[in-house]
Amino acid sequence: YRVARMFFKDVERAVAEGKTAGLVKLLVDNQGAILGGHILAEGAGDMLAPIILAMQTGVTAETLATTIMPYPNMVEGVRWAADKA
Repeated sequence: YRVARMFFKDVERAVAEGKTAGLVKLLVDNQGAILGGHILAEGAGDMLAPIILAMQTGVTAETLATTIMPYPNMVEGVRWAADKA
């Protein structure tokens, strides 16, 4: 498996709100399946939904990375981490 990280210091909404501490980490297997994820940030529980949904439904990291999400939004960190996977 591989590990992809996205730091909130690089997420535009986090920068705008001054909430740049933390990161999103995704664990992805060689076929792109999301094995798990961690979010270390204020409001992390609210940002876990896309990761949980992807794991339960078999959505790959590639599909998650190309999913259109509200912008600017903290959950963009999840999408960008998936793009790095």
